[in-house]
Amino acid sequence: MMCVCNTFTSAIRFSAQEKPLTCVGILDQIDNDALKIASIYQTINGMLHKKLLEVSGVELCGSRYRRVFKALITPEDYALMQVSEHVFNAKNKCSCLHNILVGLINKSDINEEVIGEIEALLQKKREEL
Repeated sequence: MMCVCNTFTSAIRFSAQEKPLTCVGILDQIDNDALKIASIYQTINGMLHKKLLEVSGVELCGSRYRRVFKALITPEDYALMQVSEHVFNAKNKCSCLHNILVGLINKSDINEEVIGEIEALLQKKREEL
């Protein structure tokens, strides 16, 4: 079964589209047959509570009205929030952050432009210290 974190990420990714989606619409977009409608409702309600999603209206689906959801943050902001929380809770914050950054750099397709931007950010941070 899909873990809650993946469900959150999927729900944010699909509700960040131009057209807001209902829970059923989000569930249809997630490629996981084991995920049930009850678990997506739990996830959506948790995201509403954390102010990650908002109800942007209602839509008639068959004979029922369903809430339509829109993301308040981007998928990238959500991923950053998760990483920041992980680093904050780590015993050795510097080592944890180092390992995450090294892992991202080694596993990502990074071009010269991105490397230049990262170097500029690091130089700016050095000057601030």
